[in-house]
Amino acid sequence: MRNKLVIVFLCMFIYCCSDHDEERYEPLYLNETDNDVVLIWSHPEENEPVGEIKIHPNDTAYCSPGGIFPILLQSGLHGIDDYPLFDVRLIFEVDPRKCILFEGVSMKNRDIRQFSSYENIGECDFCVERAMSTPYGMLYRITEDMLEAAGPCE
Repeated sequence: MRNKLVIVFLCMFIYCCSDHDEERYEPLYLNETDNDVVLIWSHPEENEPVGEIKIHPNDTAYCSPGGIFPILLQSGLHGIDDYPLFDVRLIFEVDPRKCILFEGVSMKNRDIRQFSSYENIGECDFCVERAMSTPYGMLYRITEDMLEAAGPCE
């Protein structure tokens, strides 16, 4: 019995430490507006936000080691594989504040939760490494057109 446990542990260790040839993606958010933008993400079933970042004008936000940041998979913006897509709120810091909500199952044009809304910028050497591999940087542009289309915050 003890030998079987050692073998199982050894197999699990090798599997966890090996490269599974899976592509990994790290989201980057570029604020192309002249105003601060706050990005808030939450689980659809919960009222409390999971995380929040402020993106300054003409700046980019991305995960730093030890930071909390959403995971971008080909199936969308999640906490982990099995979770539903995050609900995301973009708040434009103008007077009065304006918002865009990305929530529920229906997708909007350039939905921040949808993988196809991101631009692959190649291997991201400055991005945080998850699962011991260099991820591909996936750029999402927050534009003046989005600010103009945003509505009043509730």
